[in-house]
Amino acid sequence: MSLNEKLIAFQNRAENDYKKSPGFKNTLRYIAAFLLFMGSTIWAAVLFPYNKLKGMFKKPAGIETRGVVNAVTDVNAISIFDSQPLIVLDFWAAWCGPCIMMEPLLKRFAEDNHDVFVGKVDADQNANLVKEFRIKGLPQILLLKNGKEIKRHAGPLTQRELADFVKG
Repeated sequence: MSLNEKLIAFQNRAENDYKKSPGFKNTLRYIAAFLLFMGSTIWAAVLFPYNKLKGMFKKPAGIETRGVVNAVTDVNAISIFDSQPLIVLDFWAAWCGPCIMMEPLLKRFAEDNHDVFVGKVDADQNANLVKEFRIKGLPQILLLKNGKEIKRHAGPLTQRELADFVKG
């Protein structure tokens, strides 16, 4: 399990434990998880200018249907939704720490699950999709079947949690 996965798992476990039993120990774990969340967001904000510049000089990639994470935009969304039977759609932003933490996990998930189209929607650049899917927070993962949303999850997921989200 990678460091990113361990941090996401800790944050998710701390939040769930606190919801079930808000005792002293769980409150401390919840505060630690919140501080990790804030730290990852600050780190993403520090890297934001670099990532934006890097993205400006990157050639736009074509749509690969299997084994990679694809950029889904306001422009190409309809054709993707019409052509792919099962889609995991990650709404993210370059300034969102948990979104950045999930990036390598999504890549690994795409490599391991060729029967699922994996797409990322940059929420800052694709306002129409954000509005269409009523995205209120990031990261937000949607599962689409034949172009229709069948479920969603708010917050980061580990590799195993993402697999359970899609299969379950």
